[in-house]
Amino acid sequence: MSVSTEEKVSLEMTSDCTCTNEDETPSSDCFGCWDDAKWLFKDLMNDWRKATGVKWDTVRIDGYSMGWQRRSGEKLVPFERVLDTLTINGDFRLEFFKEGSSLKAFRYSHDEPTGAKFVFTLVEDEEED
Repeated sequence: MSVSTEEKVSLEMTSDCTCTNEDETPSSDCFGCWDDAKWLFKDLMNDWRKATGVKWDTVRIDGYSMGWQRRSGEKLVPFERVLDTLTINGDFRLEFFKEGSSLKAFRYSHDEPTGAKFVFTLVEDEEED
C-alpha cells in the first residue's frame, strides 16, 4: 500500500498482502494491512468529497472492461459502500487516483490483467432509482 500527499493522491490496496519485519524479511504475523489500507481509503474518499464541494451520499460508479468479458456498466451506491462494491472474490489489486475533484480507480485481477477502470461521481440522492 502506498499514498502520496501531493495534490495528486494515489492509493494502492491489495487483497494479497505481504507482511514483513522491520528488516524486510517475511513475517508470519500480519497486523491488518488490508484494514490499514481501508483507513487510508476512507481518508481518500473524504478528501475527494471535500474537493468536489458536494456533500451528497450517493456515488455513481461507471465501470469499464470489468471481468473476463470486459463489460461496462454503472451502479449507484451509498458513499460508505464504494469499497465493498469494487472488491471481488479472489486476489485483486485496486489503484485509486484523485486529482482535484476527479477520482478514478483501476482493478487488476486474474480476469482483469490489463485493469478494469472505474470513474466516480457524487450524485444527488433523488437520482437514485
